[in-house]
Amino acid sequence: MIDCKFRISYKIDKASGCYDFNETKANFQHSHPLDYKGLSKRKKMAALEYMAKSELQSKSRLKDITQKTQAFIQGQANDHLIELQKQQTAYLVKKTKEKIWGLPQKDAENLNKLMEQIKNQFPDGLIKMQVDELGQLRNFIFSSSNMKNQYLKFKDIILMDSTYRTNKYKLPLYVIAGVNENSKTFVIGFGFVRSEEAKDVSWILNELFTFFGDSPTLICTDSCPTMSKVIKEILPNTTHLICAWHVSQNIKKHLSGLRKIIFHLFN
Repeated sequence: MIDCKFRISYKIDKASGCYDFNETKANFQHSHPLDYKGLSKRKKMAALEYMAKSELQSKSRLKDITQKTQAFIQGQANDHLIELQKQQTAYLVKKTKEKIWGLPQKDAENLNKLMEQIKNQFPDGLIKMQVDELGQLRNFIFSSSNMKNQYLKFKDIILMDSTYRTNKYKLPLYVIAGVNENSKTFVIGFGFVRSEEAKDVSWILNELFTFFGDSPTLICTDSCPTMSKVIKEILPNTTHLICAWHVSQNIKKHLSGLRKIIFHLFN
């Protein structure tokens, strides 16, 4: 009996028919030789498709997906001459995205319809989105009139942080909060961005603080260089500080070796 550790793990959403792959439970290592040359075209494409799904979960570039998929197939077939054209992989990735997330425009269209309903019901709030050339969601920002009133009352200290890859599209979620007189935090806005590049983060901050009509006294974020640059441009009169928790985590990560040296020197 062959004790092969190869495995894949995924669920299928019954409503949408989309795949949800668990990359942490995937293992591409076999304990026996494989011969992909003898497989049918359908099974070969299935292997390529799964590899593309795995790489998409890691937000890899098309070039990387092509190279990794080609190397994977070459290794399994024991044939280094197998080549994948970039056009083949691009088509495969497009189809794979549709299976994982559905059509790129679908969710953005649904969100736009919901936005119109919210605007009609709460015309004094902020709710905006940007889409890319495919009609897929790029950036989104939301804040209500109540959030604005709270901000204008307590605008001395603002906290801003993001979660990473915790939603269907792996988009960073930014949450912006204030601090009241009892040192309790309250949300003043939130938004999704396609990336943490300057143009996307700048869009969120610009839309939010234009809506508020006033800059905060102090804003506290993580140590992202992009964030520091954007804040200087959008909020030039605001003091920018780095969160103490993030500083402590970076000290643990980058200076743990120094702590051991100091311990040995003085003990």
